[in-house]
Amino acid sequence: MRWRQILDAAALTMALVVIAETDPAEAQKKISVLTWNIPVYKEKIDGWIADFKQLHPDVQVEWLDKKGTEWATFYQTQVVGGVAPGIPACG
Repeated sequence: MRWRQILDAAALTMALVVIAETDPAEAQKKISVLTWNIPVYKEKIDGWIADFKQLHPDVQVEWLDKKGTEWATFYQTQVVGGVAPGIPACG
C-alpha cells in the first residue's frame, strides 16, 4: 500500500506543476486525472480533489477512471485529439 501513497503524492505534485505552467490569463483552469480501474478509492480521491480545490479554487479537477482495456484506448484517443489528461496514472 505504501507504493500507492507514493504514486498518489507524485500525481498531485505533477498536477501542481501542470497548473503552475498554465496561462494565468485563463479564468478557469482544468486538469484531468486518469486512473485505471480504482473505483474503490472514489471517496479518498474525492477528498484529495476537495483538498486540492481549497488550495486552488480556480482549478476544475476531473477524475476519469477507466476499466481494463478502456484505459489505453481512451488515453490514446485523447492524446491524438490533443486533449490528453494532465495526469495519467495506472492503478
